[in-house]
Amino acid sequence: MNLGTLLEIIVALIFIYLASSLIISELQEQLAALLEFRAKNLKQALEIFLGKKTIKSLYNNDSLLSSFNQYTNPITGNSAGPSYVEPKVLAESLISLVNSQLSDNEKLLKADFLGKNLVEEKTGIFKKLASISDFSKIDELAIDRLIEIGYSTKLKHDNPTLENFVDEIANTFTQIMERTSGVYKRNAKGVSFAFGFLAAALLNIDSFYVIEQLSKNPNLRQGINQLATEVVKTNESCFKDAKGDPNKVAECTEKLQASVKDLEKINQPLPLGWNEKGWFNGEQIKEQNGWQAIFGWLMTGVAVAMGAPFWFDVLGKLINVRNTGKPISPNTKK
Repeated sequence: MNLGTLLEIIVALIFIYLASSLIISELQEQLAALLEFRAKNLKQALEIFLGKKTIKSLYNNDSLLSSFNQYTNPITGNSAGPSYVEPKVLAESLISLVNSQLSDNEKLLKADFLGKNLVEEKTGIFKKLASISDFSKIDELAIDRLIEIGYSTKLKHDNPTLENFVDEIANTFTQIMERTSGVYKRNAKGVSFAFGFLAAALLNIDSFYVIEQLSKNPNLRQGINQLATEVVKTNESCFKDAKGDPNKVAECTEKLQASVKDLEKINQPLPLGWNEKGWFNGEQIKEQNGWQAIFGWLMTGVAVAMGAPFWFDVLGKLINVRNTGKPISPNTKK
């Protein structure tokens, strides 16, 4: 096997990993939306920070925050809440909840200054927060958190107003959401592998069998290489411009899905899926060397967990290397 054939096999395999990642990640996202993983993670993080009663009040049907939750779970008929909220909206909703627990002459106003929070002297917003005695809808923990945020606001401003205070609350919520998103992504890696392995088994995407068939069928690997080159050419600029911006990467991934769906251009049957005898039939598993098929599915599961953007990046680099390489003339003298 020469270097050119080996490179064709690798490019074709990575393209199959890319296509598999796109298909399986889409199924995983639909499952995550159905089970409301993101919404539950956000709600749990906010409950830890502000307390369960506070979050229950913020999420109820009369709150400003509830208007941002448009999703209803088709299974339960309910919703765990929004999967994302603008931090400023969340901060303003919390201030509204605080005001609902204050008398009319004690409500937080735009003209209010943060004031002092000394044992012998409390003024401004600190004084109003300390006056809250009804904790039926808001936790004492939430008030303590607001006081802590008040201290950090005073470090940034000479005489902070309510607006400065709300901005600092929003900054705090931004940090919470970023940490929550990080935890979700780490957990999603493990889920991606498990889901990827299951999907690889159900769809019979056996990495070892795929490599074997690619090495035997030049028309198949050349067809996949041609399509892979077209896909990279179409989408490369989008991913290049999107580096460092998760939202733009997500948009590019959606466009990539449409490009990869043109698999019929290959004009060759892909070495994937089960034959007419159905799932997990012994004859086909035997053809795929029995236990080796399981390890092939595991390998595909690991590959899928790496994500489509990763494989697109690798694919682009390999195709660029292949395109810049020059064939060695048989008459070249050593």
